[in-house]
Amino acid sequence: MSPVMCKSIPQNLMIKNSHIVIVGLLLLAMGFYSLFKEKGFQLPIGGNTNETVQSDVHKEVDLLSNITQSASPTSTAFRLAGAKRATFFFSQGLNGAAAGRGTTTFQIWIGSDVTVTNDDAFIVYNKLISNVTNTNAQTLTRVASVALDSTATSTVSMDLESDSYPILKCVASSTAAVNVSPATTLRSNCRIIVDY
Repeated sequence: MSPVMCKSIPQNLMIKNSHIVIVGLLLLAMGFYSLFKEKGFQLPIGGNTNETVQSDVHKEVDLLSNITQSASPTSTAFRLAGAKRATFFFSQGLNGAAAGRGTTTFQIWIGSDVTVTNDDAFIVYNKLISNVTNTNAQTLTRVASVALDSTATSTVSMDLESDSYPILKCVASSTAAVNVSPATTLRSNCRIIVDY
């Protein structure tokens, strides 16, 4: 064997081995990608502090469900971190009476710290996108609250293209009409539909 051939064999092996390493790394990266694409990337977000929600997940959660008009009911804190879209359905129902017996005003409160859940740490979200008809020349109608009379349902959305909040609560303040019998009870419902 000539000295030239001896020197070229290790170089060929090095080039061949580097190709094998590169191909192996590419296959490993493709395997991780397909695993995360199939199962979703785990994010510390969801309905409560102990829950993990995957990306590309759709959730529907009742924040307030058939709550009576006692002191302004406030939902437990809901973790919104990482959400792409959030829509709320507010509804008021009545037990034992006809329509026109009271009003429920719904608000969404936002907080900046998932570890602090007392009401004092939250502020009213003033940019709920109302479900009203706009002309092409108008911008979206934004509101701080939604008031419902009698038995009614309404929907609003949050602007999560411009804003990001880690945590929220739904609050319903009900007032009964004058001369309403005790058998008449306003019932408040607040549901969030969220895509992560």
